[in-house]
Amino acid sequence: FKGLRTIPVIFDIVKDVEELCPNAWVINFTNPAGMVTEAVYRHTGFKRFIGVCNIPIGMKMFIRDVLMLKDSDDLSIDLFGLNHMVFIKDVLVNGKSRFAELLDGVASGQLKASGVKNIFDLPFSEGLIRSLNLLPCSYLLYYFKQKEMLAIEMGEYYKGGARAQVVQKVEKQLFELYKNPELKVKPKELEQRGGAYYSDAACEVINAIYNDKQAEHYVNIPHHGHIDNIPADWAVEMTCKLGRDAAKTHPRIK
Repeated sequence: FKGLRTIPVIFDIVKDVEELCPNAWVINFTNPAGMVTEAVYRHTGFKRFIGVCNIPIGMKMFIRDVLMLKDSDDLSIDLFGLNHMVFIKDVLVNGKSRFAELLDGVASGQLKASGVKNIFDLPFSEGLIRSLNLLPCSYLLYYFKQKEMLAIEMGEYYKGGARAQVVQKVEKQLFELYKNPELKVKPKELEQRGGAYYSDAACEVINAIYNDKQAEHYVNIPHHGHIDNIPADWAVEMTCKLGRDAAKTHPRIK
């Protein structure tokens, strides 16, 4: 349903960009980010479009924290999946894999897996983590722990309303705060929305494109046949090398 609302608006924006600044990139945060990205590539001629989500950068910060990495440490993550349904298959620190210790820590419960504000902090089962041999993002709790998550959501509904109603209340409070031109701090209410690190993700993607960094990022693009068991024009969220000309799928992701 959200795609029905957002995709036509994105098409209008893309049409304006094609007319006014055809060499510009569009960095899209509008959800459903994967569906929006695929729609643009499949149904328009515009190819300078990248979908961005805050979940991968949140997982990256979690990894840096639990592995106690320094700023100087080189961290590379093999991440793949659909938007809000991504997995990590390897973690390289200074060229060496540290995925096994990370997986063991999360599976055993010694490390608390990364989550977002709008999803309840429910651990994945050890058996699931070890059988997958992958680290799932927190949104996959809705798939792998459907009954538990439904019970939690129903409890929240009877306490304060559906998620949409809660968000409406938060946004009403935020818009009142934003009326104050003297506001110089980020409102605490914003933390209830679950959109942490979006600004970091946006600035890093823009920096990589503008300065041709060829840096590692985790974005939504068509995989162009890089993954051999799904159609080539499907948009996936995955590790890419990002520079001025394109986001190129990382060769390690298969």
